[in-house]
Amino acid sequence: MAQLHILHDTLTSSPPSTCPNGTYTATHTELLQVEHGDVEVFRSTVTAPDDASFQFQAVCKMGYGPAIERVKREAGLYQQQLKALQGRYIPRVFGFFVGTTSRGPTAALVMSYEGRQLKRPMGCLPLQFRKRVFRGLRRIHQAGVQHGDIREANVVVRRRRDGSYWPTIVDFDNSHTHEHECVNNRNIKIYGSHPRPQIDLCYELTFAGGPDFTDLWRPRGCMFSTSQIPAEAATDVESVLEAAAHIITANNMSEERSRLVAEGTVKENLDWYDERIKWDRHPLSVE
Repeated sequence: MAQLHILHDTLTSSPPSTCPNGTYTATHTELLQVEHGDVEVFRSTVTAPDDASFQFQAVCKMGYGPAIERVKREAGLYQQQLKALQGRYIPRVFGFFVGTTSRGPTAALVMSYEGRQLKRPMGCLPLQFRKRVFRGLRRIHQAGVQHGDIREANVVVRRRRDGSYWPTIVDFDNSHTHEHECVNNRNIKIYGSHPRPQIDLCYELTFAGGPDFTDLWRPRGCMFSTSQIPAEAATDVESVLEAAAHIITANNMSEERSRLVAEGTVKENLDWYDERIKWDRHPLSVE
């Protein structure tokens, strides 16, 4: 049995914990965030009083009262479906502890500290980093789990010894089982056509690779007048005019007006790509 001393209280290891027997202490505890009022996330230094060499930077996710089951469920995901991804795409789990504190019944999920939250929006980060984030989410799906809360706050970043920056995906308390095959189309390419939800990719991965997150493929469409045409048709004026023929007819647009609007559509498409390349070349920093 293992014990954890944290915030003047003592908790005891409980399944699904695999923490080695012993006594551990969480010190230098810093509150990082509060979730739903009954979950608090702390950064701590975990040590073992009987072993001076044992020390690591940890994140302690504390659940109180009704939130205990939510934190326990998250611990179970880490230790079961997601176990093989620990230390690469998700944090390493040290242990799960329960007991009674000044807040009443309490649970603590203790994990490795994997870095800081992002300083810039995901779409303003280099391509290699965004691909790593998407790859991590895909591996999570392949393990049978849907994250359920994909947003920038749930991606942290650390600098590795080789100087590269590595993302870690955190916060699985909204996740659920994901059983169907995510990728049915091997023709999905970086900056290629936008995948079709539930045909080429599942909904969550389609969102994750889209403009509201990692921005790995072209927008679904480009504006022509007040309507959209497929983005892949916006490569040149003649292609735009062909794709927008029904819009031109419905709005009784002149040839001159149609060509002018088509030029604007092509420019929108090129501007998206130029903006994307600018951020792809922008260095990433966690400072």
